[in-house]
Amino acid sequence: MTRNNIVRFPGAGARLRGVMPDAGRGPANDEAGPGAGEMPGAVPRSAGGRAVTGALRALRYALFLLLMWVRGPLRFLLGLVGVPALIASPMVWLGYEGANKGELLLLCAGGGFGAFALAWFYDSLVLALAPEPIFLN
Repeated sequence: MTRNNIVRFPGAGARLRGVMPDAGRGPANDEAGPGAGEMPGAVPRSAGGRAVTGALRALRYALFLLLMWVRGPLRFLLGLVGVPALIASPMVWLGYEGANKGELLLLCAGGGFGAFALAWFYDSLVLALAPEPIFLN
């Protein structure tokens, strides 16, 4: 059985001089020459490109901080709307006998679901803008 999925790391050859791999178990990138560890499409960027990338990352981080700051009060207000609306939905459905029962039921159920969906979308937006993986509680 041969293994051709062994990858030689740069600089490993100097440490392993004189140690021959088993027959048929050579590294998969043995024929690669100098510079084989570089990514194929990696082109050195100019100082202007790095400055633009840095400015965009700084803007993204500032937007992330602003959205995290607003997250607490927004989730409180959305919970203040969503929880009573979803609690009132079965009360309207089972206990209310008026002419506008359908409208009231749609308002309660739609308002509650819409508040929770908006909170979920807002959290996913904050997670997408996060500079590193975070956990929201």
